[in-house]
Amino acid sequence: MTIWFTSDPHYLHKNIMEYCPGRKQLGDTVEAMVEGLIKRYCEKVKPGDSVYFLGDVMFGRHKESPDNMQKVFCRLPGQKFLIRGNHDHYTKEEWFSKHFVWIRDYYELGISEGKEKKRVILCHYPMLVWNGAHHENFMLHGHSHGGVDVPNRETLRLDVGVDAEHSNYYPLSYEQIKEIMSKKAYKPFDHHGTRDL
Repeated sequence: MTIWFTSDPHYLHKNIMEYCPGRKQLGDTVEAMVEGLIKRYCEKVKPGDSVYFLGDVMFGRHKESPDNMQKVFCRLPGQKFLIRGNHDHYTKEEWFSKHFVWIRDYYELGISEGKEKKRVILCHYPMLVWNGAHHENFMLHGHSHGGVDVPNRETLRLDVGVDAEHSNYYPLSYEQIKEIMSKKAYKPFDHHGTRDL
């Protein structure tokens, strides 16, 4: 089983192609963009995998969303978990929650690595400081569409959005993220990491 992370697909959001013009490499229409995102997702994720969506999965009017949600998410393999983003307005609706094991605003994912347990902090929004950062816990986020890629290079924080620096419109595996983070170091912004408490 592989653990995957992704964010901000903005399925069915026509204007996202204007705000993030790089998406046009997936196609010239919103339908082509959606198909391109689904194709890349399915190239990576297998049915037994776990996928953490870090927000902003859908975009559309309430009346159309249940059918649109079904059309997209029935094609996406894996056990899916959602960290709610600012565009995920309908997460209290039954049709939304049936596609995800759970829906939360924030989560600390524990991953066992031999005798050690790694904590990965998940939130839609990037944090300047996070729980256990000075113990080399990763912070994964979305929301910024690559806008904080440069400052992220200097700390153990990473934008896993589809249009961020390392994604190329694919989900990122935990193994890929560990490799990216191995080239970085935690940069303290407060007293954490500068002295023992």
